[in-house]
Amino acid sequence: MKHPKDLNQVRAVARTPGRRSRLAFTLVELPVVMAIIAILAVMSVAAWAGAQPLLTHTDVFLSGKDGYHTYRIPALEAAPDGSIIAFAEARKYNVADPGFGKQEIDLVYKRSTNNGAAWSPMTVLEHAGEFWSAANPATLVDRTNGRLWVFYLRSRPGCSTDTSRPGTDDLQTIARWSDTSGQTWSEPVDLTTVGRDMNDKAWRASVPGPGGAIQTRAGRLIVPMWKMSPGNFTLFSDDHGRTWQRSQFVPGKQGGDENQLVELADGRLLMDIRQNSGPHRWLAESADGGRTWAEPRPGLAVTPVMCAIERFTLKAAGDDRNCIVWTGPKGPERRRLVIRWSDDEGKGFANQRLISNNYAAYSDLTILPDKTIGVLWERGVERGYQCITFTRLNREWLEQGSQHLVISRGEAAGTYQAFPDLCRLANGDLLCVFYAGYGHVSLPRNDWPRGGRICRIRSRDEGRTWSAPRILFDGPFDDRDPHIAQMQDGTVVCSFFTYRPQADGKVLCDTCLVTSRDGGETWDTEPQVVAAGWPSSAPVRELPDGTRILGVYHEEGATAYGGVIRSKDSGRTWCGPIPIGQGSGVRLDAETDVVRLKDGTLYAALRGDRVNMHYATSPDSGLTWSPVKDIGFPGHCPHLTRLRGGEILLTHRLPLTALHVSRDEGKTWEGPYQIDSTAGAYPSTVELKDGSVLAVYYEEGVGSGVRVRRFKLTAEGIEFIAR
Repeated sequence: MKHPKDLNQVRAVARTPGRRSRLAFTLVELPVVMAIIAILAVMSVAAWAGAQPLLTHTDVFLSGKDGYHTYRIPALEAAPDGSIIAFAEARKYNVADPGFGKQEIDLVYKRSTNNGAAWSPMTVLEHAGEFWSAANPATLVDRTNGRLWVFYLRSRPGCSTDTSRPGTDDLQTIARWSDTSGQTWSEPVDLTTVGRDMNDKAWRASVPGPGGAIQTRAGRLIVPMWKMSPGNFTLFSDDHGRTWQRSQFVPGKQGGDENQLVELADGRLLMDIRQNSGPHRWLAESADGGRTWAEPRPGLAVTPVMCAIERFTLKAAGDDRNCIVWTGPKGPERRRLVIRWSDDEGKGFANQRLISNNYAAYSDLTILPDKTIGVLWERGVERGYQCITFTRLNREWLEQGSQHLVISRGEAAGTYQAFPDLCRLANGDLLCVFYAGYGHVSLPRNDWPRGGRICRIRSRDEGRTWSAPRILFDGPFDDRDPHIAQMQDGTVVCSFFTYRPQADGKVLCDTCLVTSRDGGETWDTEPQVVAAGWPSSAPVRELPDGTRILGVYHEEGATAYGGVIRSKDSGRTWCGPIPIGQGSGVRLDAETDVVRLKDGTLYAALRGDRVNMHYATSPDSGLTWSPVKDIGFPGHCPHLTRLRGGEILLTHRLPLTALHVSRDEGKTWEGPYQIDSTAGAYPSTVELKDGSVLAVYYEEGVGSGVRVRRFKLTAEGIEFIAR
């Protein structure tokens, strides 16, 4: 960690008696040439930063320095002139919050003009008076006029959020603005009577953020707020801060206090809220620019602490994808700062990287002009709150080692590759099969006289490298949706179905098997039709007694349902399809997969058509099945994997490439956890020797390929691992 050499405090505020202090204006003129040099410097840094992974740390505020016991509650903003402004509470006598015991807190800040590599001496923005507090900063920039805003609370001596008197100015909501990127500031603007119902006998205080104020793309300024007694709302302005309004509260009895905001790609707002109790945070959405809020849903499972959320990239702004970033401690408790990111607009934050193993508490985020990410966070080595540190990182570091690996693409197999599956062979190899053709349906034509085909690739090093694709089977029709499994007798079985349009416009789909008796090197040249008129998109599952079972499905006009076929003689013969969900009134239009539970019950997951996935159970190895029930979430092409630790993985498409986890034999499911943002999906998984998991799935569209991504299961969800 690099410590600033000079932390001499520069007081820009006269310490005069009274609760208000004044900051004199100083007009600073920057020569045009200096501005040009600064811009060129930023461009140079941006070009370099994009070339290799970047992660740097610089301590900005050091507790015990410059006359203050502790620095806490960071807020960070990228100013219009390209500088960075870091705010903090300077707690004079101890680490206590405003109003607790003998405490005095000043609101301070530093500026950096070189992307956080070095910082100015400290400036006191507000010293409200002896034993007064100026605290909880939240910042935003009005892009229309370049005005920088900071919102904070001001409290009288001994007045905390718990003890301030309703209807009084014991605790005030204050704002200031700067038209010089933080070099000079306005007088305080009192928003207390806007931010609080002064007639409410239970409403003691209204507190910003900290952090997380935004301007929407439509131009509205919005400040996240919380009140005592607990509740969350916003203040917003549609006239660039001349007037302000208060929103309705986030509904529900869940409580919540410190919060931040982010605007979603479709214009809705998402509020990330610290919980008052329980293991997880809360997420609330607004469809009207923050005026009203929907019932919140559970957020990330994190120790109670202030976390940060920020828009990183936006397709509508010319970026290649939509991405939201989030920072907070991974734990246990306030330790180990991680950055998580969401490619599905806050539905899940499966992707994460560890920033530091140190003590870590509050954090705030901003995006710098060169598109790197700035994090200002409370850090400690021997204990918490020893300093406030600025960390800068880029997308290359963020995605380093956690991105997918494309294991097949191109003409060697087919310009369209999809519907993959993989299994581990007895010799330790990983064998992956997939569909290859010229499109989603590849019927025979002049340049593809036999239509779509099934290809295979092999890895001998736990999925790090893969062989070139080879054809496994290519019949006279469109052969598709292959799956692969090795049986107890060593044979390897590939299941798939043929797609055969008829002259009358109907399509015949038959489930077929081909078998390899030499570890997947050579295969049957003639398929075994095992379910005429029923397609399949699942591997053959083998039960402990040798019974083989395969999920199939069937469509009859407006109805559709799943089913299984069974073999008691090592696959030589198969019974007719045993329906699952027939007559349920629910259209279950496609794939069915099966897993054996610890008590011997079979659990089948079935895709739903415009409804959630459903499930059914069988107590007799698939001979009879219970009525189908709603599984609780949507999904296409379910694939079930039992891990050595006992967990069951359910991978599927929707949303995007996703995963659910059950730790209680299918009674409940955690997730969804996003594996990738591609919408092709049809994912399946295999457990690797080290206990991590490799997922295989596909990209949709022309030129599509087959991807893999490696992760490990954790108590909180999944954590991606370098490939």
